[in-house]
Amino acid sequence: MDLFVAMTWLSFCARRSGPEWKTGYPGVPSRTPQEIEGVVDHSMEGPLSAAYSVLDGPRQVSWTFSIPKVGEPVQHYSLENIPWHAGLPGDRRQDTSLIGNLTLIGKEHEGVEGEPWTENQLFWSAKIDVACRAL
Repeated sequence: MDLFVAMTWLSFCARRSGPEWKTGYPGVPSRTPQEIEGVVDHSMEGPLSAAYSVLDGPRQVSWTFSIPKVGEPVQHYSLENIPWHAGLPGDRRQDTSLIGNLTLIGKEHEGVEGEPWTENQLFWSAKIDVACRAL
């Protein structure tokens, strides 16, 4: 029997879909919003354009939201998808990577580690957090 899985896209985010093959695990292709336990903030380690090249390329990494220094946030996957923002099975932290991907929403902030977020990034990052908690 096929089960319908709702696809949650936040209305205040632009939509730029990531590759379909960069989500899920064998036997666990998706999750419900109730299974989401929080968010994790990452830095892109460069500009938005470079992050998009990584998202669209062959590297096995993906994330739900991109938050630019200027402008609206961008959502790449529905909240039910399971992107690979915390690593993949088989890496050194298999247990934490798998749990992180299954239970957390990944947000990538334009810039590099240690660089302060812009007012725009602070605003949108907080708005995404509030929206995810409200699910």
